[in-house]
Amino acid sequence: MKALGTGILTACIAGIISFAANDIQLFFIMMSGVVLICFGISGLLTNAFLGGDRIRANFLSETKEHREARTNWAIQLFLLGLPSCAAAIISAFILFI
Repeated sequence: MKALGTGILTACIAGIISFAANDIQLFFIMMSGVVLICFGISGLLTNAFLGGDRIRANFLSETKEHREARTNWAIQLFLLGLPSCAAAIISAFILFI
């Protein structure tokens, strides 16, 4: 839950910065960047971009503790990017519709 709170705080800080600059497009760009970084690293940690043979090789070569730690980091990064994803979608509707 700390990661989700940190994600909300990140979105609030970006909102304050874009409000001070009077530019909602800046908010959309910042939130999109946070989403791409968080979701991209989370995908790398869960082996989402690999094929079956590579995933099987990685699974057999790592310990259970290492796999659990890697999965925990991936979940935390996903939760960190989730509020930014919602904020980016809302700001996209405001900008483009």
